[in-house]
Formats: sequence, C-alpha cells, structure tokens
Amino acid sequence: MTDRFDVVVIGDGLSGLLVADRLASDCTVIRVGAPQVVTATDRSSSIVACGAQDSPARLVLGLGEERASQYWQWSAHSVATLFATAAELGVDYSREGSWRLALDERELDEWGASLALLDRWYADQPRTWRSAGEEELAALGEGFSGGVFVPDDGVINPVKLASALRRRLEGRAEFLADTARILPSSEFDGAKRVELGSGRVLSTEMIVIAAGWNAPAVEPSLGEMVYPVRLQALRTEPLPSDGSMLPVLARHRFESWHQNPSGELIFTGCRWAEQPEMGAGITDAEDHSAEVFNRQREFMELHLPTARGSVVQEHWSGIAAWSCDGLPLVGTLPGNPRVSVLGGWGGAGLSLIAGAARAVSDGILGRQQEAAPSFLQPRRML
Repeated sequence: MTDRFDVVVIGDGLSGLLVADRLASDCTVIRVGAPQVVTATDRSSSIVACGAQDSPARLVLGLGEERASQYWQWSAHSVATLFATAAELGVDYSREGSWRLALDERELDEWGASLALLDRWYADQPRTWRSAGEEELAALGEGFSGGVFVPDDGVINPVKLASALRRRLEGRAEFLADTARILPSSEFDGAKRVELGSGRVLSTEMIVIAAGWNAPAVEPSLGEMVYPVRLQALRTEPLPSDGSMLPVLARHRFESWHQNPSGELIFTGCRWAEQPEMGAGITDAEDHSAEVFNRQREFMELHLPTARGSVVQEHWSGIAAWSCDGLPLVGTLPGNPRVSVLGGWGGAGLSLIAGAARAVSDGILGRQQEAAPSFLQPRRML
C-alpha cells in the first residue's frame, strides 16, 4: 500500500462500511478502525424504523411540520435503502412493519395526530399505516392505551450485514486496525493528513469520520457536538410465538422489543431508570446498570405476559453517540469541507445510516445528490 489515498474512512461500523462500499468503485479508499472498540453495530437492537423510531407528531414539536416531513420521508428512504442493500448482499431480514405502542392517553393522542400528519405528507399514496384493533392490541401485551402499525419498518441483523459488507470490500478498500486522528492544519501540497496510533501518516484528498461516540478522538471539534450514552438490552430464553410478532417501540421509543426466529425476546430500554445521567458519559460497553436491568424485567412482567417469569440468557450494553440536539450529523465539518462526518444517531442508527452514507458518498463523488435534509449539517452546531 502507498500512503496516499483518495479517501480515508475512519470507523469500522455499518456507517463507515456503507460509505466505503459506495466509494470503492470510483476512488482509492482505506478504512481505519480502532482495535478492540465495541461498535454500536456490534450491540444494536436490530430494529429498523421510519422517523428514526420517533413519531411524526413529536418530530413536528421539535422541528416544525416542514422539517419533520422532510426528516420522516428521508428516513423512510434510508430504511428502504438499507433493506435493499441487505437483499443485494444475501443477508436475511424481516420487513413486515412495526407496532408503535402508547402507554397513556397523551401518547395515544400524539399517535392520532401522527396518523393525520402521515395522511397529509403522503396524500398521493394509498394509506398503509393504521391504528391497532382491539384484538391486535390485546395480543401485543397488557396495559397499552393503543397503537399504530407502521408498514415500512422491520428487523435486520447488523452484525451479519457488516460482515457481508466487509467481504465485499476485500480487495476494494484496505483495512487498518488502528486508532486515527486528523492532524491539525494538515493541508500540505493539496492533501489532508491522518496520523495513526502506529505513527504512520496517511495523505488523502477526503476524510470521512464514522467513528461513533469515539469521533472526538479523531477530530476534537466533535467533542462539542456528540457524546456517549449507554444503552442496555437483554435476551430471554425462547418464548411462545405464533411466528408473526412484529418489532415494537413503546413510550416514545424508550422501550423496544422483538422476537428473533428462534423465539428469544430481545428487549432494549429503561435507561431512564438511572437518574439523572440516564447512561450519558459512559464509554465502557461492559459497564452494566443493575437498576436498568431490574426495570427492564419489571416492564416485561407488567406488560408482556408471554415473558413473565422467563429466564434471561444474556444482557449487555452498547455505547451510542448522541448529538447535543438529538439529531444526527450528516455532512461536512464547518470550515473544513474536505472532512465529512456521519453520526450522532442517538441509538437509531440502523434507521438512518444508509441514507446518510449515500448523501456523504454522493457529495464526495460530485454526483447529483440524494441529499440529507440540510438542517442535519454539522454547521448548525456553531
């Protein structure tokens, strides 16, 4: 290998792999991933959901309707792109929709408003989202005020998808297991410089930072934009199922669960149980909260009859990168147009990474972009 490349992609999770895969046929790409770092891909809950798992009504509260519509529709396109990539690579997935459940009347009212918003945003398309019927709601558990079916959502194994992408990148984009940082003021003879932990220096035209919560170690300015948050999950013994249980997101996506093909229930959430930090600032994926685990079990006992008394076979944590305003970062760094970043997913990366990877790679290649919404650009953090 030479030390000069068209693009250096920093980060070996799904977002970095998707960017490298889109670039590798048109330019020389080298991938750098910090050794022994557990990525969000390794610990993902596997649920892929439109709106980055949020409801249209809550998005409108935060963004206004015009931006909320753009964000939802862009995320829906990203979800479709991720499943299309999995199909192309021969990775199994399920795309039968999801249930978004409400635990109180206020949340249910928000979902009623969300259905009206979706009707308006997709006025020229057949309505496929709907409220849950009484029998459907009873089959989903106990104590829910109501729910909405979102047909475009699904479940995918991110580890298998990442492995398939790595295989396809063999011979197309070299990989170095090393730490990396962008050298300050590093434009020399028209190139940027990336220094590896080994001391090797890479010269490149463009840099893509897809390093998750570790991104500030690559570029210090990102320390003002993203921070780590611990998310916790568990897996039960195989439970009874009719084979049609869809993924579920409840309480404004604070809790989510689905059954894998062998019947084991994967449950994620309840980080609110550890106040006041709610997992913020933790970077050790082996650091587990007993309080969060206990609240997860309580939630299952209260709301999921089939899981009552079930044996937990495994529980684990994953470290997600959250942005300071709750929206992802997709685009070039302020004042540094040759350094792109994608991250800050807030635990909803699977729902957004395919669209973000397409936007970043198309921008680098100078193609007519399927751009991410402009308000996701990192410059908003200035």
